[in-house]
Amino acid sequence: MKSSVASCNIQDGALSGSEGKLVFPEFPKPFYQDNQLCIWTLSVPEGRHIVLNFSHFDVEPDAFCDYDSLSVISMDDRLIGKLCGMDLPLPIFIGSNSVRLKFVSDNKEERTGFSMTYRAIKPDSFLDSGCGSLAVLFEEGTVQSMHYPEAYNNLAECQWIVHAPVNQVVKLAYEHFELEDNEDCSYDSVTVYENVGKEKEIDEGSSYCIWKNGRRSAFCSSKGLTRPSEPHVKAEEESAD
Repeated sequence: MKSSVASCNIQDGALSGSEGKLVFPEFPKPFYQDNQLCIWTLSVPEGRHIVLNFSHFDVEPDAFCDYDSLSVISMDDRLIGKLCGMDLPLPIFIGSNSVRLKFVSDNKEERTGFSMTYRAIKPDSFLDSGCGSLAVLFEEGTVQSMHYPEAYNNLAECQWIVHAPVNQVVKLAYEHFELEDNEDCSYDSVTVYENVGKEKEIDEGSSYCIWKNGRRSAFCSSKGLTRPSEPHVKAEEESAD
């Protein structure tokens, strides 16, 4: 696998190819420096999507990542995720062939940085994404629960982010929906949140819904009954009135 030196000397460093490895700070520096701003653009061939996998992550921790952080940003400048701390981030599936990474540090604490790989994948790989990872879709796509149409696992937790262009809406059309029955959806459920930060629930367990701009959907299961099949969700953009 090609290895790319993640240097801060050049703003907006372009990294391309079907796969690669990004290590920051570059060897032999043990720690990243104070007051750094680094931007890299990752691009894979047209018609492919990107998956990011982290093998090391050590960025000054903060509840809101306000000090040091690594942000994952779409090419139209929408924030996908802002990362900090010492826990390895989940793999991130990006529903486009390009994505931008932005690292910033303040003047208080230096850490060892991060190491990650990026790889081109076929768009249909998204069908099994979101469980044990974070999947990000743009404009339209199809997602499903793990093992669909077979039974999903107990204690599963899956999450997808769906982005629509500004002034357009997100439409979620369920092609199949079968979860463990429960009056208040406290066992197994699909929850749709108003934004990426999951600050407000819009819907839980419904079969049809429409919301504006970017939305986050999460699936959770309990220890009890699992069903032989599960939500097969198609997201597509629709012009707002």
